[in-house]
Amino acid sequence: MALSGWYNRSSRQGRINAHIVNTSTQALSKTYVRYAITEDVAGYNQTLRKFFNNGTDTLRMQAGDTITIGPNATLDRGVNFWARPSWNADSCRIVVFIQKDSVETGADTTKPIYQGSKIWVRTLPQSGVETAPVERLMNLVSLSAAEPTPFKDQTRISFSLPLEGSVSLGVYNLLGARVRTLVSGTKPAGSQSATWDGRDEKGLLVPGGVYFFELKTPYKSLTTRTVVVR
Repeated sequence: MALSGWYNRSSRQGRINAHIVNTSTQALSKTYVRYAITEDVAGYNQTLRKFFNNGTDTLRMQAGDTITIGPNATLDRGVNFWARPSWNADSCRIVVFIQKDSVETGADTTKPIYQGSKIWVRTLPQSGVETAPVERLMNLVSLSAAEPTPFKDQTRISFSLPLEGSVSLGVYNLLGARVRTLVSGTKPAGSQSATWDGRDEKGLLVPGGVYFFELKTPYKSLTTRTVVVR
């Protein structure tokens, strides 16, 4: 999910736009996009499983937009917001998250959150100017070549993200089947890396040959190859 928008300090009004990407093979239905403006003591945890406000005064801007988004599809949503006069806008942030409208079987009373993002109000430009357009974010996602390659025992793959968000990094064979998941979940912005020991999800050594690393982010998907030597 990529966020953009603007904020007018004089009127204390602004707009937040969310570019949503469904990177899974399953359609999302009976789902809401929910928005909130919170002071800095409120937020959500890093795994995006629960939204909480720690008992502080939190303004829910609206109940949420009902959405249906197909597999590997994108969707754009937005909402106008305002910061209460008693709040310091520099200590406020906008939180946007996608939440299922029902509780999963065996789970607690929290409705599952699929993905989310946040942005500080103080980082938004004045009205009429959009920040962090999707095209710019796409150009800032990178996936480096695996080192070493070819390899026998272990190789390292590096990637970089422009913003905190959901990430999936997997290893695939020539048939397109996923062999191993190296990274899955919410990761911070910046450069990161993962290692692959040439084994599948069951811990078995894969046959020698060509394999592909695929990085999936809310903004862009990238692929690079490596060779396993046996």
